[in-house]
Amino acid sequence: MRAPPSPGPRASCGSPGRPSRRGGAVFVSEEEWQLDGLSDPGRRDRLLHPPSSEEVLGRLVEECRLAACVGTISFCWEPARDNKGLSRSWAVIPVSLPLFDQFFHGRSGYRAQYYLGVENGIAFNRGAVDALIPILQSRCPGSDWTRHERSLRGPDSKLWMHDDWALLVRGAPPVLCAPRWVRYWQDQSDDPSGLAVPLPKKPAVDLKGTWILPGTGEVWLPETKKDRHQKVALSGWT
Repeated sequence: MRAPPSPGPRASCGSPGRPSRRGGAVFVSEEEWQLDGLSDPGRRDRLLHPPSSEEVLGRLVEECRLAACVGTISFCWEPARDNKGLSRSWAVIPVSLPLFDQFFHGRSGYRAQYYLGVENGIAFNRGAVDALIPILQSRCPGSDWTRHERSLRGPDSKLWMHDDWALLVRGAPPVLCAPRWVRYWQDQSDDPSGLAVPLPKKPAVDLKGTWILPGTGEVWLPETKKDRHQKVALSGWT
């Protein structure tokens, strides 16, 4: 699968997207958040005309709170597969399909903030993580919470689509023609993951904390993930 033709003139791949404003909220402009290849007009309208980033985050918090009340959040420790003894906090939060779509694929959502600039993305990710931490505390026994909180408040904590590779294996086509991301994927041999807008049958958000070292309890950042924020901004994917 190859990336579609570039929709505009070449510019620096590291340059931020052009923002548009509605009230005090910042969105990627409709000219850059191109979804002409999305065949569902209702869904295209949902992604091009979403609530503000603050409203989308507020809805995520409300749905997380509801999931905590009914006990549908999965919350555990994830051991590292290739570093013995490392582990991190991991929550899987079920959400509604419209929220999942707008949160990850809308022009005010998570990936859109990275398109606007690395610092925008980092701030949005951190704000989302911090907003969910108090809700997760209600799902954790007191004796375990100190360790979970250290992981969640660590510098490498992030949100992302639950089971993202499985979503792409199901054949999500490259329909998000954001110019900088299109240019990035034209130079890659891999399928253009960052141009996909996959939707799962059971939408959920992953919140993964920072890795914790055994014994000391200190946070640890793997070298391979230190450029995650830059990669999302450059390519639309991680």
